[in-house]
Amino acid sequence: MKRLFNRVALICLALLVAWVATGFAGGADDGEEALRARLVKTAGTDAVAQFDWADYDGDGVREAFAIVSDAGWGDDGIEGEIWFVSPTDCARIHARDSYLSAGRLGVGPCLYAAEIWYGGSGSTSAVWGVSGSAEAVALEGSGFEGLSAGDVPNEFYMYPSAFDACADGTGHTWKRYYFFLNGLRLLEYGGLAISRAELEAAPGAAAILAAAEADGWRVGEIWYRANGVINVNLTDGDMNDNLTLRCGGDGVVDTGERYGGVYLAQSGLAQAVYPKDFQW
Repeated sequence: MKRLFNRVALICLALLVAWVATGFAGGADDGEEALRARLVKTAGTDAVAQFDWADYDGDGVREAFAIVSDAGWGDDGIEGEIWFVSPTDCARIHARDSYLSAGRLGVGPCLYAAEIWYGGSGSTSAVWGVSGSAEAVALEGSGFEGLSAGDVPNEFYMYPSAFDACADGTGHTWKRYYFFLNGLRLLEYGGLAISRAELEAAPGAAAILAAAEADGWRVGEIWYRANGVINVNLTDGDMNDNLTLRCGGDGVVDTGERYGGVYLAQSGLAQAVYPKDFQW
């Protein structure tokens, strides 16, 4: 009997330790229903139009961003307030505004972005990250627009507006530029200018450029970025276009992504970090 009692006691102790560890690592207090209930209580309404629940900063504790609104999503987006809620905090972080879209971005670390839009062709991305599961931190920057994320860790995109589709400076384009998180700062993958000879040293590159020239394009500036992207500017004298190449272990490949216009070393939307040399 004593041996059985000791065995039961050890099992109960193990379960208690597991329950406590789970609680500290993201148990009931950071569960979706618990956080939603906390939001409803603090905001004083259950009109929650969106609730994005995840471990944003990768520390094992989940948080949520929410849009509190008495209206649903429509063709023109939604109007409402943005709230942040975690096991230790619940606060409104953006007053009532008009959003074309909003939601979680990235596959780790994650951001929450709301596209503030009042009609027309332009919008502004309001962007937050999470610090230690304790608070939402607005990312510094000006002119954030159309922020999105790739399917690889820590790669984000923006598409700044430009008028460079034609050689005479007309024609609207939105080219993809590349960004990454360093802590809670969004930095840009700046472009290093490389020569055609340098690019063609990578297997596959010469054939890609030759195919573009066979279609009537002339090769212009070539920008290599530290995430392995190579933007090759093209022109036929009247129109501007570009190739988007990716480096791999066996050389470079053409992604097929072409955005029109002329790529620059950086977009200017965030501080740029440049590679020291070309590594394919």
